[in-house]
Amino acid sequence: MFDTAFPAENARSHLAPAALRIVDAVLDALSDRNLPAGGKLGEELLARLFETSRTTVRQALQHLRFLGIVDIEPNRGASIARPTARMAADLYAARRAIEAQTVADAARYCTANDMRTMLAHIERQDAAATAKNRRELVRLRGEFHLVIAEIGGNAVLCHLLSQILPRCALIRALADPQPFTKRQIDEHRTLAQLIARGDAKKAIALMQSHLQINERQLGFSGDDQARVNNVDVWLGAYARPQAAKRQA
Repeated sequence: MFDTAFPAENARSHLAPAALRIVDAVLDALSDRNLPAGGKLGEELLARLFETSRTTVRQALQHLRFLGIVDIEPNRGASIARPTARMAADLYAARRAIEAQTVADAARYCTANDMRTMLAHIERQDAAATAKNRRELVRLRGEFHLVIAEIGGNAVLCHLLSQILPRCALIRALADPQPFTKRQIDEHRTLAQLIARGDAKKAIALMQSHLQINERQLGFSGDDQARVNNVDVWLGAYARPQAAKRQA
């Protein structure tokens, strides 16, 4: 999963605390739409903002690159990835193909305990939406699709989906104009009910519609050059412990 607030927490364990603080600050700023696509994340700037070494900064940037959040180019350094409409179309086409099968498998193998797991997860989504915790909501909404895949039990499809979801989470963080709508959560709840009943046909149809609507809601625009050139201003607040605590 996107190892963070966007889905794959398991990949965070190897990070030094100072590197993890940088990663979380970038993710918080993205979730709050305070970091623009294309924003430069210079090593010297981050080292100064977070009062740490460039070695630690490099570790954080490599992790963000692993998540698909950051692009690193030779002689140009790191910047926030620039998702495009074509990228989104490709990712959602792949998801529709994969998740038609994961939903069918889940409907076949779902147990009463699996249903409880799905419902508990949906309650956490509701709580994040009510609290307007954008970062947590983005993470949980992606994670729910992995919960379904894990119920289905196909390890290959779970792995493929776990590679796609981080990119989708980035796209939604940057291009979703309606982050707190309850539609997605309501559809997750209906999906859980259909899976628990073993109704694969209706569950697949709902999943396809769910993903198509999510994709259509995305809005892409050109870089906000003023913000791209002033990342230190936008990210600086998240470098301060008290600000990070407020965003948690």
